[in-house]
Amino acid sequence: MNNPYHTAMLTIQAHKDPRAKLALAKCILSLYNPEHAFSIGEILTEGDAATSAITVAMLNEFAASGETEVLRQVGEWVHNNFPELIQVSNAMSLSRHIALNRIAALNSAS
Repeated sequence: MNNPYHTAMLTIQAHKDPRAKLALAKCILSLYNPEHAFSIGEILTEGDAATSAITVAMLNEFAASGETEVLRQVGEWVHNNFPELIQVSNAMSLSRHIALNRIAALNSAS
């Protein structure tokens, strides 16, 4: 049986729709490195039926096996081939950090 991470990488390489490619890349990146996590809702709404099925297969594989060598290899491939996703993720992380610090400051002042 084919590994869903490997299937996702091959689909990214062959798919014509850039949104579907990004959906799979976001899912892989999110599982590979939680610091670069994207929401599952965002991932599923950007894909088509085929990429959504691959996404669910990757989530099931991750739930069953956690981080595997194949996930690490495919995650590294996504990291190297989608630097713009890393930039977006870093910006989201910084914004989240700033917002949480503001909330914490407001709550401690109360």
